[in-house]
Amino acid sequence: TDGALMCGTSIFAQYASNIFNMVLIYKKDEMWTLTWTVQDGITIWERYQVSPNIGCGAPRTLKTLSIELEKNINQAKTIAIWRGNRGIYISNGQSPMCVSDDIDSVFDQTCTPHVNLAMIEKEVGFVDHANLEYHWLWASGSNTTLDKEYVLDMSTWRWFEIDRTSGVRLQMGIDVTDQYGNQYTYGFLNDGDMVRLENGNTFISNDITATMEFGAQILIAQDPLSETSVQQANLIAIAKNTDSTVTLTHTLDGSTGSGTDYTLSVADGSHRFVNLITDIFSAAGVFHEFKLSAVTDDEVKSFEPLYFSVFYIKERDHMQ
Repeated sequence: TDGALMCGTSIFAQYASNIFNMVLIYKKDEMWTLTWTVQDGITIWERYQVSPNIGCGAPRTLKTLSIELEKNINQAKTIAIWRGNRGIYISNGQSPMCVSDDIDSVFDQTCTPHVNLAMIEKEVGFVDHANLEYHWLWASGSNTTLDKEYVLDMSTWRWFEIDRTSGVRLQMGIDVTDQYGNQYTYGFLNDGDMVRLENGNTFISNDITATMEFGAQILIAQDPLSETSVQQANLIAIAKNTDSTVTLTHTLDGSTGSGTDYTLSVADGSHRFVNLITDIFSAAGVFHEFKLSAVTDDEVKSFEPLYFSVFYIKERDHMQ
C-alpha cells in the first residue's frame, strides 16, 4: 500500500527447523517482513505483511536485543522493540505483542500525563544491555523536549519511571562497546552534554532519589463500605551503613495534599537486613496510599525494600 517507510531492522529467527535472517520494515501504520532464500544460485526475496494496522511512527525508538523468556533456553529470542501506534510493541518476526499495558494511560489523551502527539517522530528508545532495560524517552502534554523517561525491565516485564529532574533529562541514549567487548550506556542531556549512565552514586553531582509508591488500597478486600485506620507499618529492607533514612508517606482517601510523613532508619551494622515496626495510628478512611522514598549520594543501591505490610483495624461502617 502507499505510505513512506519509517524504519527497519534485521533479526534472526528460528521457527521449528527453519532458520531465517529477516528484515522488519515499518510504515506508520503497517509492519512487513522481507525474507530471502537462494534457489539454484538465485536470491529470491519475499515480502509478507505482518500487521495491517500496527506500525512505527517513531523511528528512533526501534531497537533489537536478545532476551530469554521464562528462563528457558528454548525461549531465547532476538526481538525488535519499538513505539507503535498505541503502545510499546515487541516482535520476533511474528505478529507484534504490546508490552505497555502497565502504562496504558499515557497513550490516552484524556489522562495526565499523556504523550504529545505532535512529538511522536522525535521520541527515542535505547537499550541498556547490562541491565536488560528498554528506555523510552517521550514528550508529555505540550512539551517540545523529551521530558519523560519510562523504562521496561525486560527480566520482569515491569515498567518504572526515571525522573532526572528539569534541565538534565535525556534526549538521546546510545550503547558503546570498548575494545574488550564491554558494553556501556551513554545519554545526551537537554544542553547537549554527554554522560555515562549507571556509573557512580550521583547523577550530574546531584543526589538520586529512589521512590516506591502503592496505589490507593481498600485494606479490607472488596469492602468499600468499611473505614479502617492503620495502626502500624512494617518495613523489611536491606540494611545500609550510610544514606539510611527512608521517608514513609501515608495518604488517606485520595487526598491531593502532602499526606503524613514518617522517618524510618534502615541503618544496622550488625545485620544484613532490618525489620522495622513504625507507629502510624492514622485517622479512619476507606482508601490508604503509601509511598517510600530514600535519597542517596553514597550507597551503590540506595533503597532495597523486601517486604512492606501494615496492621489495621476496622473503625466503622462507611455509611455517609
